[in-house]
Amino acid sequence: KGFFHLRERLEKNEKYRVKRRLAIGGMGEIYLVETSNHQKYSDGLIVAKGPPDEVIQNKNKIEMIDEEGRLALRLRHKNIVNTFDIERDEEDLPLLLMEYLSGPSLSEILGRAKLKEIEIPIHFILQVIKDISCGLHFAHTLKNQFGNSIGIVHRDISPANILVTIDGQIKIIDFGFAKSADSAVKTKTGTIKGKLSLSLIHI
Repeated sequence: KGFFHLRERLEKNEKYRVKRRLAIGGMGEIYLVETSNHQKYSDGLIVAKGPPDEVIQNKNKIEMIDEEGRLALRLRHKNIVNTFDIERDEEDLPLLLMEYLSGPSLSEILGRAKLKEIEIPIHFILQVIKDISCGLHFAHTLKNQFGNSIGIVHRDISPANILVTIDGQIKIIDFGFAKSADSAVKTKTGTIKGKLSLSLIHI
């Protein structure tokens, strides 16, 4: 496998045009892509997330990315990023396709405010708490087709996983460490699920 396995996979598909890589971490490589003549989506920008090269032979991590996509497809809420689909290549590697949201993370906002010694307005803080609580409540109380609780637990809510869009929407953008009661992926005893350190790439 080449280092740019995921990028090459996207570029081979004539319906996608890679704009830039947004981030890479141990559990995912994320690209901004433009769709064209796609049978499912109107032309425009979407986000594609797939396994980075170093984990494509790691069955457990591939299953975790699959699990993230499987859960994300159920989470249709105004305060949660919308996942459209999971595509698979000839090697059955998952590719999560999500809506593109323009705006900074809460972590970036807090960092800039601290740097410039600006006090965050209390009404903004309360709005973030309210909207994220609504999104989490929806996820944590979601039921399956039989009316039974799915038992989703996020496990990694942090400012880096909260996005504030340019039109003022507040969204949870990463359920990569979420867990559900009916999950096929089991966490080993003693394993801590927490912050995925991403190296942001700005172009």
